[in-house]
Amino acid sequence: MFGMSLAVPQAQAQRASAAAKAATPKLESARDQIGPVLETARERLTPALETARDQLRGTVAPAVVGAVGTALGRSAPARREARRRGHRALSALRGEPSGPVRRWPLAIGCLAVGAAVGAAVAWMTRPAAPILTGGTPYPEQVTLPEAAEAPDKVYPRS
Repeated sequence: MFGMSLAVPQAQAQRASAAAKAATPKLESARDQIGPVLETARERLTPALETARDQLRGTVAPAVVGAVGTALGRSAPARREARRRGHRALSALRGEPSGPVRRWPLAIGCLAVGAAVGAAVAWMTRPAAPILTGGTPYPEQVTLPEAAEAPDKVYPRS
């Protein structure tokens, strides 16, 4: 059983060795033929690559740096809001309290209680109503004999 498993890797190694021996002369021939072509291409492309590199460093890179700086500046509020929401979502998933408590409902409640107390104090400290000892609070009405005949007519006091 063990002899069979060793025979398979040995056979593969022998085939690989034979393939390498057969391919070596072809690879050396290809290297000899491609060498001058690569050298010619290198000589032609070097000036173009130098020009492209200079333009990249001189114009493109500063423009990209400026654009990145502007993008960072303008996106800062959105990134801050996203970070705050992410922290709150994570704390909610953990079951922790989520951020500051709103205090404006407490302030409105205190204002309402203060207004009610002020109204109660003002009502309790108002001066007492005058006590009438006799008579009516209205001026005396004059009854004239002519008034009974013409109730729509107004008569001045004499």
